[in-house]
Amino acid sequence: MRHRKLCIITLMLLGITACRTSTSAPDPPPRPQGYISYTGHRHYYCVSLSSHDEEVWYAYWNESHDSLNATLLVGISSGDTDHIYLRHDISGWRFASNDSRSNYPVAFVYSTTDSVIVGWHGIDCGTYYYLKKM
Repeated sequence: MRHRKLCIITLMLLGITACRTSTSAPDPPPRPQGYISYTGHRHYYCVSLSSHDEEVWYAYWNESHDSLNATLLVGISSGDTDHIYLRHDISGWRFASNDSRSNYPVAFVYSTTDSVIVGWHGIDCGTYYYLKKM
């Protein structure tokens, strides 16, 4: 009985210590001038493997006044960021030539006054960001 009480007290003390040593996520980088802050999640899927959703750490959106160019800066964590550069032409939205996905055939962009959806997919895999203005 004495051993059991000692174990319970030890576990309680360890739990309190663990709570005190937990760290919060670092602040996101400052919002660049002209960008709007968003919150939301990333949905990633691969048909043959799996799919998953992750909350975004930060998301900053900037669409040009003529709606011909847009940029989405996203952070999933401090080590996982994505910069998406888009251009709009007669065919719709495409990745800009300075974006690493410029060879992808499909770029999906849906933008309203309070939300943005940006996504793309290849043959079997895709990524979509579902964002709401903060």
